[in-house]
Amino acid sequence: MLRNFFISAFMIAIGVFILPRALTDWRIARDSEHWAYTEGIVISSKSTHRSSGKTTQYVVTVDYRYRVGDMAYRGNNLRPGSDAMTFNDAESTIAKYPSGATVRVRYSQKDPTQALLIPGTSSGIYLNLGFSLLFLFLGCWLMIMTFRRANAPRMY
Repeated sequence: MLRNFFISAFMIAIGVFILPRALTDWRIARDSEHWAYTEGIVISSKSTHRSSGKTTQYVVTVDYRYRVGDMAYRGNNLRPGSDAMTFNDAESTIAKYPSGATVRVRYSQKDPTQALLIPGTSSGIYLNLGFSLLFLFLGCWLMIMTFRRANAPRMY
């Protein structure tokens, strides 16, 4: 029983840890579809990779500058959520945003420092939301079942 309690508490903690970031990414993705846009210039674009076990993820960083009114800004957000992608996606993204290219920059009218190049949601955002809710649900279910079993009448 104690083991199940700790497993369920751990699962709930993972869900609680992931959920706020997932909700923030989802809100930004949803709102970014309605943000204003301006023209920007790509300063640089590059890809880095990180490996864990058999999988390798590539993260593309696109640095760009843009103006809103009289103010100049710099940004490097490609899209809401994680920028992790496959090698082929990373290569095509870098090709799409070469240094010196003119790009459409979406920015928040409330905070022009919050900007990105690709507005809207992606599968990664829904995946993070799904995982966090799954961990919360399963953790709560396991905890309830553990306490029910502990409090069930015993037949001798």
